[in-house]
Amino acid sequence: YREALLIRTLVNHPWLINDHAEAIADLMLKPPALKRLRDGLLTLLATEIHLDSETIRAQLERLSLSQDLELVERIATHKSDRFAERETDSAEVEIGWRHTLELHNRETLREQLAAAEHEYRSTGDDEAMARIVELQRLIANSIATEAQFDD
Repeated sequence: YREALLIRTLVNHPWLINDHAEAIADLMLKPPALKRLRDGLLTLLATEIHLDSETIRAQLERLSLSQDLELVERIATHKSDRFAERETDSAEVEIGWRHTLELHNRETLREQLAAAEHEYRSTGDDEAMARIVELQRLIANSIATEAQFDD
């Protein structure tokens, strides 16, 4: 759900694509449909001068991504995620987007930590232990960053 919400927010608020292109490119997504939409949005950023929500939708359709977009629209509809709606003001969108992105990235780090821990238990490898320590540091930084959203 969170991954679909991130993509839906980008479609409804295309200025985020320009402002956060690097974070979007680094975004770890599991469903292939969401990966295709992310890649399509980044392609549009590279080729379009002015992106608005309607232009994005039309261009994604041209890229044969309309079914993927329809899927995202059906999944990400929770009323508490108002920041993803088109009519939401940019300040609220920015806060909601960044918070959701931070939560998603932290979950990705936790998955990577579990994999590194499994590798360490299997191999006892020093590189795996170094990766565990680094991932723990990144998770702690993520928690500190999220605390800023709660203020």
